[in-house]
Amino acid sequence: MKADEIKETLLDYQKKLEGILGRFKRTRDAIKIGNSDESYLRKIVIELKDFLEDVFGKQNSYSANIINYYNNGQANFLNMPSYASVEQIRDVVSAVITRISRNPELLMKTGEKQSRADLKEPAKVTLPWLFHHVPVKYWISFFGLLLASFFIGIQASRLSLVQEILNLRKQTLQEDRTGLEPAESTNIFADVSKDGSILRSNNFPWKIRKSNEQDGNVLYTIIDRRGDATAISVVPDNPKYTVYQSYDGMVIKFTCAEEKMSDFTIKVKF
Repeated sequence: MKADEIKETLLDYQKKLEGILGRFKRTRDAIKIGNSDESYLRKIVIELKDFLEDVFGKQNSYSANIINYYNNGQANFLNMPSYASVEQIRDVVSAVITRISRNPELLMKTGEKQSRADLKEPAKVTLPWLFHHVPVKYWISFFGLLLASFFIGIQASRLSLVQEILNLRKQTLQEDRTGLEPAESTNIFADVSKDGSILRSNNFPWKIRKSNEQDGNVLYTIIDRRGDATAISVVPDNPKYTVYQSYDGMVIKFTCAEEKMSDFTIKVKF
C-alpha cells in the first residue's frame, strides 16, 4: 500500500476511536463504554494490530502498545475497557499517522526489511528464483558492471593489439640490422646461431645438431625432420648450401669453412 492509502485507513480508525470516546457514559460511580462499543472496540484493536503488522512487520512497537493499552484498560472493577485506554490507543494511531506524514520513505525501508526477513533460502538457487526475489536495482547494478567489464575488455584488447604491432615493428628493425629476414614471414622457423643453438623459434619442434665434414664443410642436421627437402630454405642464402634427407633427419650443408659462417634462419614451408 502507498503512504496516502495507509494514512487514510489510519485516519478512519482514529475517527472510529473518537466516536467510541464520545459515546462513553458517566454514571454516579464510573465512566462506562457504550453498550455496543465494547465488542466494537475489540474488533478495532484486532484489525489495527493486524494492519500495523502488515505495514511495519510483526516486530513493531505500535501493535504491541495497542494490545497492552487494551488489556490494561480492562484491569478494573468493571472488567470493561476504560476511557483512558481508548484514548491511549487513539494516541498511538495518531502517532503513526504523524510519523508516516513526516517520513513516507519509512514504509519503503520497512517493506524491504520485512521482505528480507520473510525470504527463506531455497534448497537450490535457480535463475527463476533469483529473478523473482532479487530487487530490480540489484539487477541494474549487475548488468551495469557486466557492460562496463565488456567495454574495458575491448579497450584492453585494443591496447594489447597496439603493443603487439609495436613489438613486431621493433623486431623487424632488429632483424633488418642483423641481415635476417623477419621471422614472422613464415609460419615455421628457427633462428640458429653459427654454433648450432636455436636462438628463437616458432612452431619448430626439432633440435639442431652441428657437425663438420673432413673437407671443412659445415653441416646442420634438423633431427627427426622428414619430408620434402625443397620445403627447407635458409636466410641469408650465402654461403651456398644444399638440403638433403639423411637417416636421422634433414641436413643443411654449407659449402664453406666454419669461420665464414654466421647466424642464419631456417624456414619450413607447408
